[in-house]
Amino acid sequence: MLEHLQAAGQHRYNLCLQLNASIFVWVAAVAILAMIVCLGFCMPKSEADARDWSVLVLQYSTLYLLAAIPLVVLAVTLGTRTHEIIAFMVPVALLFLGLFGGIWLGPFLAQDDSLIGTLLWVVMPHYHLADLTPRLVFKMGPLPTADFFRTAGVLALEGAVFTLLGLCAFRTRS
Repeated sequence: MLEHLQAAGQHRYNLCLQLNASIFVWVAAVAILAMIVCLGFCMPKSEADARDWSVLVLQYSTLYLLAAIPLVVLAVTLGTRTHEIIAFMVPVALLFLGLFGGIWLGPFLAQDDSLIGTLLWVVMPHYHLADLTPRLVFKMGPLPTADFFRTAGVLALEGAVFTLLGLCAFRTRS
């Protein structure tokens, strides 16, 4: 696919955008289908609960897209430079580190007396912030607006870093 687009005279970043756009369609489809299921089949009967449920599902979808799209960009761009298994495992490892590492390693890394621990805590991905499943399951309602925007900002900054790393790794020649 890259050879065909490059032969058509496409610029390097345009090639990367077109290649990633073919995957973004499926990432967005997962979010849309999840929203349809949650809003269409799992909506609470109470009007107040339904309003909170709708806002929470929209927040969850937004945070999912902010977390998933940069990892997909990283996987696709690493796939142009390395073998498929490496391109798959690096984003998966980052995802698991971000989902579970924050919970398990957080108490050890965020201690006040360790500069290295604090630095590792700051630079590690924080995808655990995007997991709103307990709020859905236990009907805790949506995140407060300030917390949601703070979480979205953190995930957007992490996403920008992973996207830029992916763009640096993107290669157009085979």
